[in-house]
Amino acid sequence: METNIRVPKGSRKKTTGFHWLEDWDAHEDEEGKPTGMSMTLPRWLFDGIVEKGMVLTIHEDYFVLTGGIERWLYRVARKHAGHQETGWPFTMRQLYDKSGSAARFSDFAIDVRKIVEADALPEYTLRLHRNSEGEDVLSMMACWQHPCGNLR
Repeated sequence: METNIRVPKGSRKKTTGFHWLEDWDAHEDEEGKPTGMSMTLPRWLFDGIVEKGMVLTIHEDYFVLTGGIERWLYRVARKHAGHQETGWPFTMRQLYDKSGSAARFSDFAIDVRKIVEADALPEYTLRLHRNSEGEDVLSMMACWQHPCGNLR
């Protein structure tokens, strides 16, 4: 695999190969029954998780979401609205284009409206309004910015 995501500020862009595990060992007792396993993470992954806090966490209730668009909207909200003081707005067309959905735009918009009405995304609330051009705008807000009724 290749990535260029961990480029220190002020550095030139570079592409680097990487792997998810440095090494692993399976442990067995005297009878050959498995007793455990140990894995060593590569330094770049360890640093990103522990030392630099560069891993985007996902709320446990994300796994309760059943719809693909729901899960996708949660990840979009998590990335864009995460700690923005005013949340993050997208026009419906921007969301549709970003999604890569094969559905018709009108069907996609209906699905998003249903998700907004259900207000079931963990940690985020979604609000629809129209902008000055008459376009539907979806605003994503973290619950710490705006009270959410969807926390379980």
